[in-house]
Formats: sequence, C-alpha cells, structure tokens
Amino acid sequence: MHTTGLLPRGAACAGVVAIALAALMLAACTGRGDQPALGKAPRAGSAATPPVVAPPPLVPTAADAPPPILPCAPPTRATPLTLEGHWGWVCANAQGQMHGPFLLLHPDGSTAITGSYQRGVLDGPWRRLYPNGKTAEVGAFTMGQRDGLWQRYADTGGLLGDFQMTRGTGVDRRWHADGQLASERAYADGLLDGPSRVYGYGGLVLYEAQFARGLLDGRRRLGTSKSMRIEDRFAAGVPRGSRKLWRRDTLTLEMSFDDEGNLHGPFSAWRDRSTLRERGAFVRGDRHGTWQWIGRGRELERQGSYFLGLRHGTWRQWDGGRLIMQGRYVKGRPHGTFRFWSSGGAAIGKCKLKNGTGEMLTFHDNGQLATRTPMVRGLRHGIYQELNPRGKVVLEGAYASDQRHGLWIERDGEGRVARQSTYVDGKLDGVVRRYVRGELASEVTYALGVREGPYRELQPGADGERLPAVTGAFAADLKSGPWVFRRPDGRAMEVTYVKGDLQGPWQQRGAEGDLSGQHDRGRRVGTWTWTARGTPKRTITYPQP
Repeated sequence: MHTTGLLPRGAACAGVVAIALAALMLAACTGRGDQPALGKAPRAGSAATPPVVAPPPLVPTAADAPPPILPCAPPTRATPLTLEGHWGWVCANAQGQMHGPFLLLHPDGSTAITGSYQRGVLDGPWRRLYPNGKTAEVGAFTMGQRDGLWQRYADTGGLLGDFQMTRGTGVDRRWHADGQLASERAYADGLLDGPSRVYGYGGLVLYEAQFARGLLDGRRRLGTSKSMRIEDRFAAGVPRGSRKLWRRDTLTLEMSFDDEGNLHGPFSAWRDRSTLRERGAFVRGDRHGTWQWIGRGRELERQGSYFLGLRHGTWRQWDGGRLIMQGRYVKGRPHGTFRFWSSGGAAIGKCKLKNGTGEMLTFHDNGQLATRTPMVRGLRHGIYQELNPRGKVVLEGAYASDQRHGLWIERDGEGRVARQSTYVDGKLDGVVRRYVRGELASEVTYALGVREGPYRELQPGADGERLPAVTGAFAADLKSGPWVFRRPDGRAMEVTYVKGDLQGPWQQRGAEGDLSGQHDRGRRVGTWTWTARGTPKRTITYPQP
C-alpha cells in the first residue's frame, strides 16, 4: 500500500500504517484536523504575540553565600533579592518591604548593580557595572521613576552617550559598543509613549513602532528587506487592519483584523511568490466559507468549508492528485459515511456516522480489520481495539468522552500481555505493569498522570525466579528517597534522591571494587573513596557546590 503524504515515510510495519491511518481518520471523523490555530487574535497588549517569560533566577540562601555588609537601618536587615537577572541582597523589614540600599552580583561574585529603595520603590542613585568593574550605566530614581541625567559607558570606560529623564518622562537611548545609536524609546510617566526604534549597525532601522500609555498604538514594522519583515497597525494595544509578513522580499502571509482585534476577512499564505499554501477567510475570529490547502507542486491537498468556525459541508483530501479522504460535516459534527483510500486507490477505511455517532474502521492491506473506534457525538466513546494482520487483538481499552478511561491492555504478536495500565479521564492512574515475553519486567505507580509511589524493575534469577533489579519511589514525578540498583550477581548500588537530585550517601559495590561518597543537590561533595580488590585505597575530595 502506498500512502505518500498520508503516513510517515518509511513506515514498513502494518501496525504503524494502521495506527497512522487511524489518526488521519480520527481527525476527519471528529472534525479535529491539523489546521493552524489562527482563531481569535490577541485582544490587547503591546505586541501581537505573548512574550517569552524566562524562569526566575535561583534565590540564594544563607548556605550559598553570606550576606554582604549593608548599612541596613533597624528594623530592616539584609534579605536575598533577585532583580534584572541577578541575585544579591537588599535591606527589608520583616514584612518584606524593601527600604534602604541593595547590592546585586554577577555570577563571579563581583558587583553588578547598586541602588536603594524607599518604602518598596526604587529611589536614589543607581549604578550598573560590567564584570570587569567598569561602570556600564549610571543614573537615579525618584519614587520609582528614572529622573535626571543618565549615562551609559562602554566596557572600556569610555562614555557612549547620555539622556535626560524627568520623573519617568523622556527619551531612553542605548548605544552599540562602537558608539552608534542602538535604540531610542520615548517614555511618559514610566510608560512607553511615542516613537520607539531599534537600530542595527550603520543606522539600519530594525524595529519601529508607536506607543501610547504603554500600548502599541499606530504603525509597527519589524525586520528589514533582507530578513523576515512584519508590518501591521495597532490601536490601544489591539491589532487592526492589515498584517503582512515577508521573507526577504517575498510576501508569505497576509491577514486582517477587525476593530476588536479578531481575524476578519481574507487570509492567504504563500510558499513562494507564485504558489499559495493556504487560503480562506475569517469572520470575527472564526474560519468561514471555503478553505483550501495547496501542495508544493501547486496541487490541491485539502479542501473544505466552515460555518462560523465549525466544519460544515463536504471535506476532501488528496495525495498526489488522488482522492484519499471524503466526508461530510454538519455544524462541526461528522455526518454520513467517511471513506478513505490509499494513494494507489485501494479502500483502506471507513466510518459511518450520524450526528457524529457510529463506528470508525480501518483495514490492513490483506483486508483484515486494523482498528475499531466507537464514536459518540464526534468523540471516541466505548471499547477501542487494534488488531494485527492475523486478526489478533494487540491493544484494547475504553474511551469515555474522548479520553482513555479504565483498564488498557497491550499484547505482543503471540497474544501475551506486554503492558497493562489504568486511566482516569485520560491520565495514568494506578500501577502500570510492563511484561517481556509474558514475564513481569517493571511496575510504576501513577496518580492522575504523575509518577507517585513505588517503582521497581525485575530481572531473571539463577533458578528462574524474578529478582529485583531496581527499586525506589517517585514523589510528584521526581525520584525520591532510597534507590537500589542490583546486578544479577547480587552486587548493588545504593543512592538517595531528594526532589529528583542525588542527595546524601552513595554506596556502589562492584566486581572490581567499591565506591562511596556523598552528594549535595546532585553534585559530588566531600571525600570519595575507591577501594579496589588487592590495591591501596584511593580518595578524591570535591568542593562544596
């Protein structure tokens, strides 16, 4: 059977073919396809896409580093602080309100930023330093707003430039290392307000936009003609009108937004200057009318229609010009008979549904049933089965409202149990057992999709009995407590985990010798000892992390 464009390239196993086909049929017979998520656009904000938020840096404890000498007036005292990607210390009272000086450090322990707080807001002189000790930036805050003269320096010590702020109002400027202007952004009362630009070397504009009270308001342009470029407009943080995206000088995406920031009107995506990839239209954020998806050879790959975001009408899919799927939807639910063909024209599956309810079937090349999926109102519901080309069930379990629920059993080609698991609302719950040639190989306990409780792996013993190979436990999906790893000859390695990190003693007994030592937060610490058979004891000492 040839399924180019339908199944994974190189899928030789009939079971893989059947499962991949089932995935295609499921997408068609449930109305949940692989279309891009282009529904309702962002309603507000300063950009069309959400920012990427970096994880907060590790807050040090007293064990990591002693607090510096800060002139903290009682009742404040030196308290750990993270700010602008650095960690350090600040004067704060028992309630956590910052009041007084602070000190932030580079990873090497040198000073990164100094400044002060007054009743929880930045107030007073402020200085940023390079790791080499040279001043990078100097200025002052007044009640949380930048105020007065601000200066920025190169890491060699030379002045790059300066600018004036008045209680958060002014034009912030930054410079490249060679002194060329890198950016200028207008602020009012601490919020972006007015033009904002970012420059490359030689004055090339890389980004320009207009802001009002911290929100995009007006025309925005990102990129250049030699890279990816986006042009659009905003009103009070909401996209409006046309948005276009180019790769170099080739238009690749065009869409438009209504006054509320919803996608509205024609939508087009191009592969190159003359080849469409996708086209259709939106109405107030919902796909509506006929949509088409076109292949690299300009051949139609998929076509169907929507009614206010729901599939409605006949849908078809092609592979190399040959029809491989056809079915009909009524207000988002599959209705009638869906048929599936290989790229060679052979019938390989069908599902007959009424208002989304019925049974979906797929077949192997030899005509044997491959999968059986019950459907209720467009959702998988009931006993599901996968069978091999010889007609033997290799997977069986139940769905409830499109989620795995209850006992599921996988079998090998000989009919022996290979895996046994229990689900609750689509999440593993209880003991999952894995078998090899009918013999129990491992057990792991889950609680609503998270490993929680005992874990063990088994290995064959000398007299045929199953002996422990690995024993331990999980807590909140992380290794926790004592874990023991045993070899068939009885020698073992004993370790301890705390929240997934090695912590405490390590004892390893092997055929060539024994190794022992300590871990702290996943790292070796203290003195480790290696005792080999018939040789002197050797030691190595590791520093504290």
